[in-house]
Amino acid sequence: MKLLIGQPKFEVGVNQLRKDLEQFFEQTLDLVIYPEGYFDSEAALKEARLLAKEYSISIVSSVRKNGKDIAIAINSNGELVYFREKTEADNQSCLRMPLVFSLEGRDIGYLLCMEILKGIRDFPKVTNMDLIVHPIGVGMFSEEQLNEWVTEAKKIAIKNKCFIIGTSHADGSYKNCGYSIPIAYCFDQNGDEIFLQTNKVTSKIVEITC
Repeated sequence: MKLLIGQPKFEVGVNQLRKDLEQFFEQTLDLVIYPEGYFDSEAALKEARLLAKEYSISIVSSVRKNGKDIAIAINSNGELVYFREKTEADNQSCLRMPLVFSLEGRDIGYLLCMEILKGIRDFPKVTNMDLIVHPIGVGMFSEEQLNEWVTEAKKIAIKNKCFIIGTSHADGSYKNCGYSIPIAYCFDQNGDEIFLQTNKVTSKIVEITC
């Protein structure tokens, strides 16, 4: 399975996604993973669906809608096959939404940004889950947070016996912290590091066997 892990800057529209797809078109990609909230509107999401169909590629990211972050997945036909609100501690209905969905014949788990901190508790038992995706909003606001999230990601990979891949935007700050540490990572079924990229925001192709 060949994946494109993107770390774009916040933008209106989908220019960076389009450029990534044009640049890596010859790589025969299976899936593109972009950060939380990359799609800033329904119009941007519509553009992404057209790109997915044009390039015959699945896309996982999230869209901002009415001030809320929505987890989304688009298949290679441009169809929206997954759409759920981000889990909030005071929103029990979100906790009952499925965290696993089917995409191109694979079972994929989805943790949206801070859900990583409760992902171990919330994931259902799924046989042969192929991959967990973790779109992140801004980067980490401290080295301590970075270490905490990386540790949790490794635990989740080991617990669920599958790969986990996360990526953040290249810019932005958390609650006006003034800066953030961009992050992208991939850990295998044993929690071993495939890559961990911080303060480097180039898009990256990763090939995994799952």
